[in-house]
Amino acid sequence: MSDITITYDYLGEEEKKDIINTQLRDLESAHFSLLMIQPSRLSDANIYQQWEAQKRAVETSLMALRVKKGEIFPNG
Repeated sequence: MSDITITYDYLGEEEKKDIINTQLRDLESAHFSLLMIQPSRLSDANIYQQWEAQKRAVETSLMALRVKKGEIFPNG
């Protein structure tokens, strides 16, 4: 696959910031929600492992998007 460069003709800087901020808010909400329903490790190890994998996936996405936002908008 080749890298395709797409020019955004209809998205300005503020719209891009709004999109990123909305995604960050959604990821933070998902992470918080997961923390509220943390299952017991002792009750069911499989359920706990699934929960932990979900939590890690959200955390990885959250951290990556924060880095990307800093790269795109270094001044905030």
